[in-house]
Amino acid sequence: AVRYRLLEDELATARDALERERGERGEERAKSERKAEEARLQVARAEGERTRMEVVMLGAQREAEALVIERNASIAAECTIQEELSKVESQLRRAKEAEASLHERVMSEKLAAATARAEIASLRE
Repeated sequence: AVRYRLLEDELATARDALERERGERGEERAKSERKAEEARLQVARAEGERTRMEVVMLGAQREAEALVIERNASIAAECTIQEELSKVESQLRRAKEAEASLHERVMSEKLAAATARAEIASLRE
């Protein structure tokens, strides 16, 4: 009976050790699962942040493209205005030249008229 009692005690001790080990493994598994879940959450947060940054970057790219289009339109408008200005300046220069030519002609005709009057006056004398 003593031997039987010792075997029962040994069996109870082994069962307790097995339960403790199972409990420790269960705790380790639970810790491992918690860590894995935390890692999944961190990955999900990082993916969300990456997506948000991609959206921000895409918005900035579209804004930059719009600015480039606007700048190109401004450059084209400036070129058109410069061409028009050149044409107007050329027309103004031609008009001034024509005015100067007409002024010279008027002066020449006034001189000719004065000369003719002087000759007529000298002939009358």
